[in-house]
Amino acid sequence: MSSTFMNRKVSGSSNSLNSGSETSGNVSRINRIVQERLLYTSVLGKCYNWFYSSNDQIGKKRQVAKIMFLLMLPIAALAGVTIRNLVDSSNESKMKSNIRDAMRFAMETGSLIDNLQKERDRVALFISSKSSETRILIEEIFRQTDLSLAALRSWNQDSEELTFMTAFESKADFQKILDIRRRDISLNPDFRNPLEEIRFYTNDVIRVFINWITDTIQQSKDGSLWKNMVAYLLLVMAKENTGVERSLGGIFYAQGGFRMDSEYQWYLRTYFQGRAQIKDSKEYSDIVRELTNQTAVELAPVVSSIETMRSEILSRSEPQNMGGLEASTLWLNNMSIYMEGQQGLLVSLGEFALNSIATDKLDDYNSLMLNLGFFLIALISSPIVIFIVHAMMDDISQYSGALMTQACAMTKDRERADRLLYGMMPQSIIEQLRLRKKVSAETFTEASIMLVRLANFAFVANNSQPGQVIEILNGLYNMFDERIEKFDCHKLQTSGDWLLIVSGVPIRNGRRHAHELAVLSIDLRHHALHIRVAHMPGVSMHLQIAIHSGPVVAAVVGVIFPRYCLFGTTLFATQSIEAQCEQGTVLISEATRNLIAFDSTFVADYKKTVEVGEGETVRVHELKTKKGYEESLGCSPNCQGDNGTA
Repeated sequence: MSSTFMNRKVSGSSNSLNSGSETSGNVSRINRIVQERLLYTSVLGKCYNWFYSSNDQIGKKRQVAKIMFLLMLPIAALAGVTIRNLVDSSNESKMKSNIRDAMRFAMETGSLIDNLQKERDRVALFISSKSSETRILIEEIFRQTDLSLAALRSWNQDSEELTFMTAFESKADFQKILDIRRRDISLNPDFRNPLEEIRFYTNDVIRVFINWITDTIQQSKDGSLWKNMVAYLLLVMAKENTGVERSLGGIFYAQGGFRMDSEYQWYLRTYFQGRAQIKDSKEYSDIVRELTNQTAVELAPVVSSIETMRSEILSRSEPQNMGGLEASTLWLNNMSIYMEGQQGLLVSLGEFALNSIATDKLDDYNSLMLNLGFFLIALISSPIVIFIVHAMMDDISQYSGALMTQACAMTKDRERADRLLYGMMPQSIIEQLRLRKKVSAETFTEASIMLVRLANFAFVANNSQPGQVIEILNGLYNMFDERIEKFDCHKLQTSGDWLLIVSGVPIRNGRRHAHELAVLSIDLRHHALHIRVAHMPGVSMHLQIAIHSGPVVAAVVGVIFPRYCLFGTTLFATQSIEAQCEQGTVLISEATRNLIAFDSTFVADYKKTVEVGEGETVRVHELKTKKGYEESLGCSPNCQGDNGTA
């Protein structure tokens, strides 16, 4: 068998002819594809015909119109983009204007809240002390609050939480009710409770204005400055808690201490809430963090005095000046300075936000003007471009046809060359050779080899004309190629009535190679039986197949006519197994059987022991079938069923 196989290898020069014959059946199809491309029926060809359908005067006018149409498309697209940018810019500008108005409202409301906080402190101090000095202070702060209220340019009537403010619907109503309460405080301070006044200003007035700011900021949450606005709100809330702390501390020193635990608990709540809100505002805005640190440095002496007095309040120890107006005034003055610093921080943050909005609006305007400029340039330059393109059309048309023809011819030659090369050796090896890389011999520790031989080919060939033999071989090998493409393997050699197939080379596939060839052998045997010999009724083509697994060496042999060849004892063992095959049987070695043992659908029986070398034998099994596989197969397009129909 070895000498026979070697003789077959020597006849490998005829394999090129056979490979050519394998592809000859597809020549007409390739030519048809090339002709279609030459006739410009492809997408590119249709575009070519659309441009260059005629060279007469009418055709040229049509070409100019078509070019005009194509050039107007990007101009129209640019116009659409510009209009879209105009709309987006208008919406963006409107949104930023709303944010700016919201920020201004928040700043104006914050200024009013600041004066209301001062008024609350002075009223609580006046009721606690009932001195003429504090009466002067409340009259002065009343005027400042009225001025900040008058400066408020808008009045929020949509707030869901109005409590006390449900009694009025306008700024004038609020001013009227506030004046009535102030007059009552001035005339009857003995009948007023300072804590009740603090609650009035805190819960019924200032809290509502803070809610207005909250609603305004929530409506502006889509803006890029939203975090800074949230930080502004947190600072307003922190300043309010600080204001309540200032009022309660003033009462503490004016009365000589808290008279009820509820007063002390209220102080603790406002103190800790204020500190937490300042901390949260720093997390939202880096600007707040910087300004807060700067303010802390500037007010360090005042803060130190405040912390000393806070420690007295927190410990509920007796003040140094029991019930004295001096200690209360000192506390209020220090806290007022501290809150002035907080108010300055609010003003700085608000101005930063307004400046940022103004800068963004200017950038948007510049960007819009730039887009309009590009659009005008494109609109003005388009006629010039049309003229230049029209002048170039005549030159381009002279070369385009020839280039298209040459491109189609090159594609045809490349497809034909690729088909021939891929039939000679694996695609990965072809790509390496194209890149002029040296393909060295490679050892594969495990692969599977399959030898397929036409068992009754000699009988059919002896009873057929040469043309009939070629027709039979073409049908067989076309079927082989069609089926082999569905598996992870490569047809390595073809010579007359046999072919060599390998899996796991040159692309390693783990231990799947044996399974691939085992299924392929059943597939080929099934389809070969369905191929009938037209001039010999009742005669089918039978295969005998041998599969063996083991180590192989692969290398490219030859320079002018290179071939991809296998070497090693596994190849010669496969030859020996194939020599023991009978018509229609598939013999697999013990090594292959072990590799496919995981698939229980294979049915294989021990056949015999075959000598594959001097003193070396291999146990051989006959692969009967794969359960359920053949039932799922149909005929290949060129084969016939048992009833003789295609």
